[in-house]
Amino acid sequence: MSHKTAFYLSSLLRNCVPLSAISQAKQTHAQILVLGFLSNVTLQTDLLLVYSNCGVLQAARQVFDKMSDRNMHSWNIMLASYAQNFLCLDALNVFDKFLKMGLRPDHYTMPPVFKACVGTGDAYLGKMLHGWVVRLGFEEYVVVGSSVLDFYVKFGNLVDAKQVFSNMSSRDSAVWNSMISGFGRAGFYVDALNYFRRTLSEGVNMDSMTIPSILNACGREGDLMKGKEIHGQVVKSFIFN
Repeated sequence: MSHKTAFYLSSLLRNCVPLSAISQAKQTHAQILVLGFLSNVTLQTDLLLVYSNCGVLQAARQVFDKMSDRNMHSWNIMLASYAQNFLCLDALNVFDKFLKMGLRPDHYTMPPVFKACVGTGDAYLGKMLHGWVVRLGFEEYVVVGSSVLDFYVKFGNLVDAKQVFSNMSSRDSAVWNSMISGFGRAGFYVDALNYFRRTLSEGVNMDSMTIPSILNACGREGDLMKGKEIHGQVVKSFIFN
């Protein structure tokens, strides 16, 4: 009976996540306390996820701190929550505790930590993390490669950014956007335009993040015809559908 009840409560919490139904989540949390199920790791992780998703980070951290048996998923949720809400020092503090526990990061751990490095200006830690990514074989994951690339671009290290980019076996639109915007911000407008031309030749779909970056590069480079051409493509694209 207790297993069925825990499963039911877990389902309630998971249904709250996509809806950001914080009131229902708090009611379910109260039920968990009354029924004495708070030590259930699955329910603790579900509570952590729903509070993090709703941006109630103080409650999320209270759940996290009371967990006697944290799994990898719970660590990653806490890290991502802090990084996504720009609480970068908190994210790095959690990561430091993670390492002191002797735990090994997975490919979901790395992206929020790279984001936190950018937010705190910690280039040294980011470079060290990149070394771990290589040694752990995480380069093949697009989400990890994209976060490494974004780290180097945000720090203006375009040499290493190009190296990471060239080593990627798969690239999504976020990767191309990082290169276009990064080279554009650094004043290398011809390079930014060249990366954009490559997105077209490789059939990469433009999105709302691509357009401002490349139009800015066109304006700075004085390439009016290319700007008009891009404008025409935007009008025909899904962005204005």
